Formats: sequence, C-alpha cells, structure tokens
Amino acid sequence: MGGNNVTKATSPHRPAATAVFNDHAVAIAKRQYFQPGDEGVEGMFRRVANWVAQPEKAAEREAAAERFYQLMLDQRFCPGGRVLAGAATQHGNVLNCFVQDGRPEQAGTDAWTLNLATKLALVTKVGGGNGVNLDPIAPKRRFAGKTGRLYLTVSQSHPDYDKIRTGTFLDLVRGEMVTRGYRAATFVERDAVPASATVRLVADSVDDIWHAAADMAMGLLRGQDVLIDLSDLRAEGTPVKGSGGTSSGPSSFAVEIYDHFAIWAALGGAEYAGPVATLRYVFSPTLRAIRQGGSRRGAGMATLSVTHPDVQDFITAKDLEREQAEGDISTFNISVLVTDEFMAASLDSRQGVLMDIAQHAWATGEPGLIYIDRINQYNPMRAALGDIKSTNPCVTADTWVQTQTGARQVSELVGKRFCAVVDGKAFGVESNGFWSTGVKPVFKLRTRRGFELRLTGNHKLSKVTNLDRYSLETEWLELSQLSVGDRISLQDQRQSAPWVGDGTLVEGWLLGTLVGDGTFITDKAQPMAALDFWGEGLEEFVELAVDGLELIGEERPWVTRRGEAGEGRARIASKALAALAARFDIVHGGKSVTDAVERAGYDFYRGFLRGLFDADGSVQGSQAKGVSVRLAQSDSALLVRVQRMLARLGIISTLYTDRRPAGERSLPDGRGGNALYECRADHELVVSGENLAVFAHKIGFEHPAKQAKLESALAGYKRRLNRERFFDKIISIEPDGEAEVFDVTVERVHAFDANGIAAHNCGEIPLYPGEPCDLGAINLAAYVTRPGEGTAGFDFDTFAADTRTCVRFLDNVLDVNVFALEDNREMSMKLRRLGLGVMGLADALIRMGYAYNSEAGRQAVDEVISAMRDAATEASEDLANERGAFPLYDDSSLRAPRRNVAVLTVAPTGTTSMLMGVSSGVEPVFAPFIYRKIGTDYHALIHPLFQELLERHAPVAGYDKDGAWDWDKVVEKVQANHGSVQGLDFVPDDVRSVLICAHDIAAGDHVKMQGVVQRAFDGGKDVANSISKTINLVNEATAADVFDAYAEAFVSGCKGITVYRDGSRDFQVLSTSTTPKKPESEPTAQQTTESAHGGTVTTPDPVSKGANKRAQPQGHYDRLPGEPLFDRPLRLSGFTDQVKLMLPSGEKRGFFVTVNKQDGLPTEVFIVSGKAGDEANADSEALGRVVSIALQYGVPAEALVKTLRGINGGMYGSYHGRMVASKADLLAVALETAGVENVLNHQKGCPDCGAPLRFEEGCQKCESCGYSKCG
Repeated sequence: MGGNNVTKATSPHRPAATAVFNDHAVAIAKRQYFQPGDEGVEGMFRRVANWVAQPEKAAEREAAAERFYQLMLDQRFCPGGRVLAGAATQHGNVLNCFVQDGRPEQAGTDAWTLNLATKLALVTKVGGGNGVNLDPIAPKRRFAGKTGRLYLTVSQSHPDYDKIRTGTFLDLVRGEMVTRGYRAATFVERDAVPASATVRLVADSVDDIWHAAADMAMGLLRGQDVLIDLSDLRAEGTPVKGSGGTSSGPSSFAVEIYDHFAIWAALGGAEYAGPVATLRYVFSPTLRAIRQGGSRRGAGMATLSVTHPDVQDFITAKDLEREQAEGDISTFNISVLVTDEFMAASLDSRQGVLMDIAQHAWATGEPGLIYIDRINQYNPMRAALGDIKSTNPCVTADTWVQTQTGARQVSELVGKRFCAVVDGKAFGVESNGFWSTGVKPVFKLRTRRGFELRLTGNHKLSKVTNLDRYSLETEWLELSQLSVGDRISLQDQRQSAPWVGDGTLVEGWLLGTLVGDGTFITDKAQPMAALDFWGEGLEEFVELAVDGLELIGEERPWVTRRGEAGEGRARIASKALAALAARFDIVHGGKSVTDAVERAGYDFYRGFLRGLFDADGSVQGSQAKGVSVRLAQSDSALLVRVQRMLARLGIISTLYTDRRPAGERSLPDGRGGNALYECRADHELVVSGENLAVFAHKIGFEHPAKQAKLESALAGYKRRLNRERFFDKIISIEPDGEAEVFDVTVERVHAFDANGIAAHNCGEIPLYPGEPCDLGAINLAAYVTRPGEGTAGFDFDTFAADTRTCVRFLDNVLDVNVFALEDNREMSMKLRRLGLGVMGLADALIRMGYAYNSEAGRQAVDEVISAMRDAATEASEDLANERGAFPLYDDSSLRAPRRNVAVLTVAPTGTTSMLMGVSSGVEPVFAPFIYRKIGTDYHALIHPLFQELLERHAPVAGYDKDGAWDWDKVVEKVQANHGSVQGLDFVPDDVRSVLICAHDIAAGDHVKMQGVVQRAFDGGKDVANSISKTINLVNEATAADVFDAYAEAFVSGCKGITVYRDGSRDFQVLSTSTTPKKPESEPTAQQTTESAHGGTVTTPDPVSKGANKRAQPQGHYDRLPGEPLFDRPLRLSGFTDQVKLMLPSGEKRGFFVTVNKQDGLPTEVFIVSGKAGDEANADSEALGRVVSIALQYGVPAEALVKTLRGINGGMYGSYHGRMVASKADLLAVALETAGVENVLNHQKGCPDCGAPLRFEEGCQKCESCGYSKCG
C-alpha cells in the first residue's frame, strides 16, 4: 500500500470554535442536500435555520434562527437528511417516514390495498419513507377465478416508445437500464386496441398513475380486459417540478406498476394473494418506481405479527432464491411483531418460529424483531388509543353490528374482516374481524327507549356528560362506571349509504305484509302462504300483491273474496310466497322477524317495514299532543328487532311494553259477531318527533289512508319537529351470567354500532397510521470537553441547554412541514411526535476513556442519556405552557402536559453522521479505518480518534517513518488483523482498551448497550420511541448466536432488534440453497482478554491474506482492491447453451456459450463457433477471457451486462427470450440469465458508487460516498 493511499481525517471536535467540514463532508452535502442558492455547508444550514424558525414569534424569529444555525454549524446537532434537503423547497416535506394504511377503505380489501399504494407513491414522491403493517391482509390461498387481460400502449411519437414496447426502464435498485419485458401485460399498438378492452388514458401525475393502476386492477379482478394508454406521460429523465429531480418515465411505470399490479390481480388480489405477494407486487414496486424526491428510490418498513398465518411466508420473503423467482422487495426492510407471550414460550428451546427467524436473519440480515408489547408498555396513549395486551372489553356473540353490507351478528364476523358503519360512515377494521377472548361474566343493559346490549363490565359506552340546546358532550366510560339514569349515545345512521344485500323492495313488502296480516296454509300438497286484506284500499292492495307475486315467480296466485264492496275481504294464496318466506326463515309457527330478515339488504328493509306498518301500524295523535306512527304487536321480541331495523335507517323509536295487559277481550268471532278470547299482552313501538319525517321519506305506507294521514300531519306542522339527539337513559344494568365474548378493532373512530348503541371498540393496535418521523440527532462527542476524564469531562450544562433547543427545533419542523396526505397531517398534529436522537455515542465514549462494551461505559451512557431525557421532557413541558399541549393530551396517561406525545428516539443517522464526521447513532465505531473510493482508487481513511489516540504516543520501532507513525504499515497490520487493533502489541494498551470496534464486541454487549439506551430514554416518563440499532456479529457467528441476541434483547428491555452477521448478504448471494449454510470451517481460536476499563474483548488469530481469498471477508477491509476474489479450483461446473444467430448475409451460425460458476456466482465464460475461422474464434476467446478476468476481480456481473448488452454486430437471433445482435450481446444475456439478476438487490455494493456497504442502525450505508438506504 503506497503512502498516497492513506488519508488522515481531521478530527471534527473543536470546543467553542466553529467546526470545519472536511472535503468528504462537503461532497456528501453537495450530492445529497444542497439546493440552488446554497453557498457551501454554511449556506445550507442558514437556509434550514431560517425556514425552521418561521413558527417563532416575529420578534424572536431572528434570534431563534441564529441559535439553530450555530447548533448545526458547530456540529452539535444535525436534523434528519430530509430536513437538510427539503427545507424551504417547493415540495416542503422534510419528515422522514410515515406509518400508512389504506383508510378510509375497509382494511384488507382490494380497495384498501390499492389506496395504500397510492399513499405510498405520494409520500415517496416528496421524499418520505413509509411504514406498512400487513396484518389486515388475509392469508394467501389458491385463486381459481379468472381475471381480465392487461394491454399496454403508447403513441409511436412518444420519446420512450421503444422502451415501453420492450419493457426497458431505468431500474433504480440496480442503477441501470434493464430490459425486463412483461409477465402479465401485452403491448399493442394504438391502432390495434382489442375491442374487448376498456381504455384508460393515464394523466401525467402521480395521483392518476396510481389511480389508473387501481382502476386497472379492480377491472381485471372483475374479469374485464383493460388497456392502459401511457401516451400522455412525460419521458424518462424529464425534470419534475418542485422535487429537483427527474421523472422515472412511463416505461418504469409500465413494468413496475401496471405489470406487477396485474400479476397481483391474477393471484386474486387482497383476498387471495396474501401479505407477501401484496408487498412484492404492489407496495415494493411502488417504492421502486418513484424516484424519491425526484432523484432516488424510496424506502419502507413492512411488519407482520407473529400470529398471522402467513408469518413463515413472510420470514422467507427476502431469500435470494425467492426474490429471483418471484420478484424483488429490497425497497422494504421487514420485521416481525412478537408478543411477550410468544417470546416467553420460545426462549426455552432453539426451535420453532423464533429459531426460523434467527436462521433467516443469520443468512440475510432480515427479518428484524419488534417487541410490540414493550412498545405498548411505554405508550402514553394506551388509555385513549388502546393496548393490544389490555384486559379486553367485550360483547357477546349475539350482538348485532351494522356493517357496509348490512347487519351482522358478532358470531358471523369472527375472523372475517369487514367494514363497520359508525354514525353513517364506513370504517375498516384493523384486526382480523372479531376474535374470542374466552368466557367472562356479562351484564345486560336496558335503556328507557327499549335498546338492549349484553357486554362485559369493562366495555366502554359513550356517556353524555353535558347537554344543552346547541351542544352535546360525551366521554367513553366503562360499564362499571355507569349507573341507572346515566344517558348514553345511540348510533345516528341517517347518512348511512344504502347497502347491497339479499332481497328486493317488493320481496320485503310481501314478507312484511305476511308477518303482519298473513298466514300459512299447511293442508295443501305444497305449502302456501296467504295475505289477507280488507277495508279501505282493498282492490289496490290486491292488485299490488298480485303484481308483486308475479315478479317473484308466482304463475297463478289464488285470490278469494268475501263480503260486500267496501266491507269485503280478500285472501291471496301463493306457493311462491311460501318459498320466499322460507328463504328468509319465516315459516309456519315462526312468523316473525328473523335473523335472515335483519341481515337483508337496504331495499328489502324499506319494503318489509312498509308492509309490516301497512298491516299493523297506525298514525295517531295531533299537533297539540304530538303525532306518532305506532306499531302494535303481542310479540315484544319482534318489536325489538323492528326497533333495530329502524335504527339502521336512522329512525329512532321507543318501545312500550305491556300497553294492554294480557287477559280476555271481546274480538270478532268470524261469523259476524264477537266472542271473548284469551289474549296476550300488547306492546307498542312508537316513532315520533323528527324521526317521523325520516320514516315518511324512507319507509312510508302503501295503505292510502295511513299515508294520507301521515302526509297531512307533517304538512300541518307549524313548528320544527322535535330534534332527535340520539341518546337514551339507562334503566337497568343486571348480571346476566357468563358467556363467550369477543373483541374487534375498528380504525380511526374505535367504535361500532352494537344493537343501535354506540360502543367503543375493544382492542387497539397501537401503530397509529399517519404518524411521521420528525428526526434530528444531537452529537454527544461534541460535549466531551476534557478527554480522558470520564463523565467529569462531559459538559452536561451545555448539553442540557442544547437539548432543549433541539426539541424546539423539531417541534417547529412539524408546523412548517408540507404534508402530502391530509391524514398524515392530522395524526401528526394530534400527537406531535418528535424523534430527537443521538449520534457520536461511540466517539464520546472513546474520548471520555470508556470501552463501548464495558460496564463503566454503559453507566456513562445511562448518565448522559438520562440527562438528555430530563432536559427533553422539560423542554416539551415548557412548550406546552407556551404553545399548548398536543391535542390528545387529555386522553393520555401523562402526568403533566407536554407539547409532544414522545420526544426521543434513535433513528439511523446514516449520511448525517458522516456529514458531522462522527460515529452513527448508538453504534460502536465500525473499524479503525475504512476504504473510501476517491476517483478510481481506494484509499484507507483513518478514523480521526484512532489517529488522535495513537499519535499521543511515540511511534514503535518498525512502524515509524521520519520520526512519526508510518500509517501505511499501521493500516496494513490492522487490515491483516481483520480490521481490529485488539491483539496487536505495537498498539499501546490505552488505545486498545477504548478503541473497541463493531466486530470486537460480543453480541451480548451490543444488546446490553441497546437496552441501557432504551431504558434511559424511557426512564418512567413515557417520553421515548423505540431505538434503532444493529447487532453486528462476526461472519463465524451461528444462528444460535442470533437466537441468543433476541433473548438478551427481550430480557434487557429493548423494543426491537436487528441482527446482521458480517458478510451474510454476500454469503446469501453465493448460496445455492434455501437453507442457510454454516461457515465453511469452525471459527479459529480466539483469545479473551479484559480491557483496562472492564470490557470483554475477543481477539481473532491473524490469518494471512492469501489463505482468505475465498473466505467471506471480515467487513470490507480484508479484501484489498486489485486482488482476485476467487482462486480457480481444478474443476468448475456450469452450463453450455447452443444458440443460432443469423448473419448479415442471411446465413445462420451456431454458437456455444458456456458459463461456469464458483460459489454460485459466474466466474468464467466462453463463446465458441463451430464453423467460424480461427480469427473469429480468437476474437471470441479474447472476449471470453476479458469478461472472465473481470468477474474474477470483482467487477459485478450487472456492470458487465450493462456494458455488453445491446452491442450490434449485424447478427440477429433470440436467446432466452431476448433479442441478441452480437457475440457480446450473447455473453451479456448468458450472464443476465445465470441466476445473478438480483445481486444488487441484496446490496453487494453501493448503488451510487459501487463501494462496499456496511449494515448499521438497521440500515445500509456507504462510507465512500455517503449513500444511505434510510436517507
């Protein structure tokens, strides 16, 4: 290694003076964050500070901007990268990520899924990241249906015509143009549109691109053929106004969006495809197709509960073999949500689902784990927004719930997703329908107007707390907190949309009339039902009934008449009516309102109630005493059902029982006289007040006299009808035994219609859709003013003051941010969640003199983070006094008003930590030096603290040069020692004791540090979100080590964990098996020593470079540029294809193309023509050798494919379905189809510069150019 290849980085820590940003930091800022008008890093910070200071009072704005500016310029604080890039720009979104869902559509449906995809696109467009929970999506199952066909077209004059025709686009994951073609779509010319296809012209906007995709997918699922016309979309590379970037182009949308969405539809959509296929074909392509902020692809996080039936499918979703066969989802990180119960049951043995997760994390670095119960434990909104593990309030199985498809009992909704209708609006459920919570004591609640509900004592109902002429105030209280006489809310369904269900208006009227004044005839060969009419309007009713019976299939209704005109009676008997009644479970001996009637459709409801009120209803009263419509019945249970049916139409009625006691009454005897009969008690259902007008509008009478009387009464009112306030008084709460009870979670409103009563939903999933990440990080290393003195040298006073300023900064960001979606803005404003984190923790520990993995170091971190927590909490409380608490504060469990529901987090600092020149987040220093690509060469960049610490000592013999340290030799020795200073005698003890890097640290010590930070952040104040940290394991670690890390994280109080085994992503690329391989050999013996500060240090035995060429590198410092990656063994295996191409002369020539692989990757290629002359074959041999040597020296196969593909040598033919035009083209296709198509998807190198990536804070980052997957 030459001396010019070693670069010493200047230490960024300068107390009091303005820091100097080195060339690398400036280059990162210029590439990632600068906007037109920024004059260097100072100009960028000035732009950000002025913009963020806008919410301040005018008199204080300038001073606030100056404080913000100095914090950033002095490298004490850095906001999230999107703040740096987006502040004061046209799109204005500077928040990092949002939890999204598909509201207001029913959760888990096709419409919900496609609406969610549109939200992902809109947020990604303005630079936001996205989190998605996949639990609402049903498990995958086989789809036997038939979908329509998708056609794509574009005008031949469009600049991207050829790209769209061939399916060629700029793949932002791979960073290159690829020709992928179409799997589900067919390209057609505009003048050859199939007659069967519905044409959808796509407008040039993100909204319409995804709306068109949604329309297309829904059409395909209905069996329609759809043609998507892309002619109006701007060409690839066209500038995007407001984002500072360029368009992905219509070819990208054709392949990534329309073709993939069509694949998803062919799998049956949300009902059949399952969460993984939905992620693969809908959500992930959405993030790939959008250039984030107009310049780079988006990033997302997908989660699935461990209890979901498809969790095994989710765990394996990112296996290389699956991605190659099924499609890429690299734009999403994935994590499994695990409960305390699951963890406790899994820790006893290294088997089961948790071990499966560990094995796949060992192989690929994913999935991660999120301890969802731990998150709930510190959730201050659990009182208002619920808690997954709370004691669940419940209702019984016979409770009727109003849904978008009509009334259903809870027993019918167990395990089934549905859309609840609450106060006239539809809301999806976040849970998988209702679920049983066991057998519990229940109570029966009755109200004055007759409503009833069976529920547990801790179920919440909406109590009316204040009522006057103009307002009505309510609060949710448990049944145990309610008393007789309390008023509770009823559901207002007046604005409910008509629902589609069984039965028609005519069918309903016939059956309502049958239940009211009909009978069954059972002495015939085939059962018949009869309707009886008499009195006024007799003939009109007979005609109406006969017409209706003919509509339902009655060929010959039997009509019989008795008596004189005006006093006669008529009976109409019908077999079809009996069959219709049986369809709704109305039979002889059971002539009532049945469950099937309550489940029926909206039109049937109107008809049934009209027929019933025609038969047994009346219009009574006067304006003086009040007009009412009344329904009299001896069956009170029938009236209870009718009351519920009326309520679902927005008509509130009152049930009066025992209006006439049971006993003997004089009734017509059927022979012209009267006789005494024993009669049951009479009950009455009364509709009055404002409900009368709704009754007249939605139901009314066919009976002419009754309808006329109702219309006359309403027309005669000279004052407004008494307004319905939709509440009722409790008249009794009584124990009602024990019963199996059930829970549900309804999105947004967290309530449902339970027998007409407003009931709070049961459990809540505490992942609140719409919430953003408002991120910034304070640099802990900047506050170590007296190095080597431990925490005594840490400036706590300045640190606390700056923490308060940082909280104010981030709170301001929420107010100046421009949100892409209204529900994101609403949730952000309701909770005002901040994410103030840290960077430079490892650097601070080194400067204080502590080892990262020592108990003393952890105690120091606890002291620092606790001070930060207290200052941040006080700052948020002071802001609440100044600006007001977050709007949902009163519903929280917080002890004092705060401006923000949470303040602290540790998110990936990625590029911003490189900008500030310090270690990332709470991660340890990765290595004493890293390779950085400068121009075409790699240079070893020395960590500034390694340089500072070592240069305090005189150089050791053999490592000196001109009286100073010979950094070339130092780097060479450290590199040979796997990038570690541990075990190197020439490195002084005090340097080795604190310079403990990522791969020197045992997994347990990684986890312990995360646990210390998490506990200090929480501190009993409910002030922290979860933290992001990667547990970096050495390559030799086993899946059992990953399992143990999960266990330690759970015991230590962490809220989540990501484990990355060094080289695992490369190892997975080299693997040819779906089962993770064990390392080729057992780990070499390691020495365990105790550092000066109490930390345990593992010291690997040095291994020569030559012996390690084929082993996976320890980090990226074992593989020097210029060394081949592979030593060729005596035998390689591969494949040989025969291809025939047509020459320009018209002659056909055969070629043999061979690709040999080593460790799963192509390393050797040959091309030979049997009939060609020596010169032609010599050219072929030379081409093969050059490509082979490039592969062996680490040139990515994708780069070679990109270089060779499309070279035109005048030949013509097809190879693996791809058009080829030269021998170079043949080799490119051979490589492209050799099983390496998605290598870059697993981040073998940086997509921007090709340099190695490292995994840190749950995110991939490039030390060379500053790229970070997380922004």
